[in-house]
Amino acid sequence: MAPLAEIRALNDQYITAAITGDVEWYRKILADEFVCIDSDGSVLDKPAFLRQTAEPPELAEYKLTDVEIRFYGEVALVRCTGHWLSHAGRPGISRYVDIYVKQNGEWRVVSAQITRPAQGSRLKSRGVKRSRGLVPKVRCDASSTAGPLDVQTARPLDLQTSRALDLPPRHQVPDE
Repeated sequence: MAPLAEIRALNDQYITAAITGDVEWYRKILADEFVCIDSDGSVLDKPAFLRQTAEPPELAEYKLTDVEIRFYGEVALVRCTGHWLSHAGRPGISRYVDIYVKQNGEWRVVSAQITRPAQGSRLKSRGVKRSRGLVPKVRCDASSTAGPLDVQTARPLDLQTSRALDLPPRHQVPDE
């Protein structure tokens, strides 16, 4: 399966696991060093996240709208907006960022951050250029770079200075 299709499927499974309280799915997919910054600002490691998942889920439905997936070497960044309905019938909106890393040939979630805007606030995206659909602006694979990439520019990093090199990123997809 192509990396984009893999991450799309994992993202959908992540949401299903949240709604159904599927602890075993998360136990398999979350990296041991996983950390989640929850919507209330609390920080959960993998064991705490699994304990929280085992509790009855708050949400009855969660529908994704804006989904953006970008690849940076062996890292996939997933940014989404979701519209949810609680079991009590209360609607809401949240945004989240999940970071996947390919470890031993398998994608693992290493970080998640969830934001729920205040009730009644309007979501805005300032200065963010959206790509159409799920097509990533930068596609890289393990053979396209000899080391880590700068997350902002997708350029190879100088390991001594931690600054992006002035080389153009490989596999750049032109703007639409």
